[in-house]
Amino acid sequence: MLRRKRVWIPGVIILASGVLLLIGSLFSPEIRAFMAIDQSDGQPDMPYPDNVAAVKDIAYPTENYDGRLDFYYPEDAQGALPIVIYIHGGGWVGGDKEAQNPFTMWIASEGYLVVNVNYGLAPEYTFPSQLYQLNDAISFALREAPRYDGDTERVFVGGGSAGANLAGMVAAMATNPTTESVIGENSALQPDQLKGALLYNGVLNLEQAQQTGFNNMTTFLWSYTGNKDFIDDPRLRDMSPVFQITPDYPPTFISSGETDKLHSQSVEMADELDAAGVEVERMFFDASHPAAGHEYQRKLYLEEAQYSFDHMIDFLRTHSE
Repeated sequence: MLRRKRVWIPGVIILASGVLLLIGSLFSPEIRAFMAIDQSDGQPDMPYPDNVAAVKDIAYPTENYDGRLDFYYPEDAQGALPIVIYIHGGGWVGGDKEAQNPFTMWIASEGYLVVNVNYGLAPEYTFPSQLYQLNDAISFALREAPRYDGDTERVFVGGGSAGANLAGMVAAMATNPTTESVIGENSALQPDQLKGALLYNGVLNLEQAQQTGFNNMTTFLWSYTGNKDFIDDPRLRDMSPVFQITPDYPPTFISSGETDKLHSQSVEMADELDAAGVEVERMFFDASHPAAGHEYQRKLYLEEAQYSFDHMIDFLRTHSE
């Protein structure tokens, strides 16, 4: 038994600075300084949909962490809503569910119950703690979903950057018994419940992530593994969705742009899904679209983000039928 087409008009530029927290005594000051990454990116203010209800900061039961999640759903919904569980990025050491808005609320406006989840950040929490917490969050969300007309037989999981890594691993736990066993946790999702995955700009092969040259990747991997000598850590393979794929992996919408240093990881993941016979929809942008950089999908004032959003919604609708 395992352990338990739209137009968004840019508004006023908002500049924000992150707060640096010093946490833990086993890590270098550099690692401890990354505990709160600000994901606002100084991006233009974006409008929120006016038909979405929010129930925020609900506590979900999990061990040794004050887990919180949000539910978003259309106020005018009729009938059962497919569920989209979305996991924020931030190099496993920062970020917050709130930074995913209004992106996740716009998903809800299209007829979905969106569950926006927080999880424990590294280095205070190291692998696989985040997967335990997310599994607990999903279990709780599925129990609560009927209150908000959520259909627990039609579930999607998604995320960006490190959130895509975690979403990819959640999908693997639900569809690959070996992954489930290695993580040491019974998946809260059954394979027939999981209808698809949404992976944006993901860190999907941790054995090769440092070689991408992505900013601060050494810090991120040291923090997440808890191992300064992570380069030789055999767990990197167990932490990488690209190595967990089976023919039962869910249909996947995967997106990135060539201007993102992690782009090669999305290409590799898509190729491995193809090789396994898994349906995969690529939304890749070449270098002629420099705006499609890391986590571009949240910047809905971008033409590339709007284009991708529309195709992602089409993917959700197709696999919700």
